[in-house]
Amino acid sequence: LVLSTVAVDGNTYTASCDDDLIFFRINTAVSTVQRVLLPSAASCAGGFFIVKDDLGVAGTPNPHNPGVNYKIQVIGLAGTMDEHTNGSITIEKQYGTVWVMSDGTNYSILEVM
Repeated sequence: LVLSTVAVDGNTYTASCDDDLIFFRINTAVSTVQRVLLPSAASCAGGFFIVKDDLGVAGTPNPHNPGVNYKIQVIGLAGTMDEHTNGSITIEKQYGTVWVMSDGTNYSILEVM
């Protein structure tokens, strides 16, 4: 298995169908909720994405916004991400990981760690 890996600095990252493994580095100087935008499920049929909190910042308090923790929201731009998630899933714990796969119409959540 060969994965196409990309390490990105946070706020918002727009993924391509070639980005199998995304090491997302939350930028603590910007907003508390940061995003990975996935391409349409139709354009990546059969493809999968693994999004990982690379620096272990998710779930930690934002000192500029007391009472609010940093998080990474993984958003499917077209189609749903399982029926109950309204097109997104959120990484809310340190070093958390989300693994999703496209069936050509929607994204299915395979694993949340």
